[in-house]
Amino acid sequence: MVAISKYVKEEIVKNYRINQNKISVINRGIDVNFLNAKIDNQENFINLTNKYRISMQNKIILFPGRLTGWKGQLEFLKIAEYFKEEPIVFYFVGDDKNTSYLKKLNQEINKKNLNHNCRILGHLNKNELKIMYKCSDVVISAPLKPEGFGRIVSETLSMKKIILAYDFGGARNQLDGLDSIYKIMPHDFNEMKNKIINVLQLTESQIDNMGIVARQHVINKFSKEKMLSSYINFYESL
Repeated sequence: MVAISKYVKEEIVKNYRINQNKISVINRGIDVNFLNAKIDNQENFINLTNKYRISMQNKIILFPGRLTGWKGQLEFLKIAEYFKEEPIVFYFVGDDKNTSYLKKLNQEINKKNLNHNCRILGHLNKNELKIMYKCSDVVISAPLKPEGFGRIVSETLSMKKIILAYDFGGARNQLDGLDSIYKIMPHDFNEMKNKIINVLQLTESQIDNMGIVARQHVINKFSKEKMLSSYINFYESL
């Protein structure tokens, strides 16, 4: 049996009482060659930033994830509220087929007078998402419950960007061995707020150095190539 993360393996053992020696962990892999810090097509970059009126004069905080209750966008608005008067814009991107949740999220943004700070872009293709990663100063992963893997974490790190992620589930596994600045106690809004402030005060040199370490970490452990070679080794061992 194969589990996509150490967390999933632990959950299988705990809930189904399967011998842990019968479960191999092969982490999900991401395309590190595509998800790099370079933008190959400047025209696409300019078109997207114009389309969504993205100003690089603002600090940009990206919250990727399907727009649905357990992903935590509604709850995150409590944190966005703190930055209402700051030149910070929060972008929510992800599948928006859940129209009832989308409506609720929009209503809450209006209710909290966050229209200038919070924008919902909905679904983006992989090229558009890469551009949004590139534009971002901080990326957020704050689901209400642990995810089996949560590829946003590795995608962000592969782009040499800083992610602030709830320290549980597959996110914890991906961040193991990296700087503690990336890790947030689950549902601790105060820590999330303070970490956002701290990250936005980092120097360009500090961010660059963290990005180099983080990307190499993903290449070593969470690349698509690493995943494929692990599966080949697994099947050959049967």
